[in-house]
Amino acid sequence: MSNEDPLSTTAVAQRAASARVDAAEDSATPPMPPPAKTKRKGRPPKAKGSEALEWSEPMTASLMRLRYETYSSKFLSARNNATSWAVWMLLAGELSKEHEQSAINSSPPQRLKSVMEARFATVIDQLQTQNNNLAALVEFLRKQ
Repeated sequence: MSNEDPLSTTAVAQRAASARVDAAEDSATPPMPPPAKTKRKGRPPKAKGSEALEWSEPMTASLMRLRYETYSSKFLSARNNATSWAVWMLLAGELSKEHEQSAINSSPPQRLKSVMEARFATVIDQLQTQNNNLAALVEFLRKQ
């Protein structure tokens, strides 16, 4: 080993020449082609157990009952998202027990809440329509 400074011009030139020789030896072998890129075919399939839950009328009725009767006090006392999430998980667990379907894995609490709100809006619309029809029927019968 020499006593030269490793940053001296001669040492740098020797290392560069050595690197060129190594590169020349490497270029004797044919270069490997880059890996073939495959075309993406859309979103990967969902994991098992995360399929959408099929909502039936009895399940919707149970959801409303559990939310507004059984767990209403817990929902009212929930002060943050973590507590609210825990109450929704309790509700989903109870719903799963009643209908023998997993509502926990398939429907996160946001989904349960949105389904409940949509079903509730539908029920309210139906009740208003029935009341309007009933009022029209009563008016018609009074005229008779």
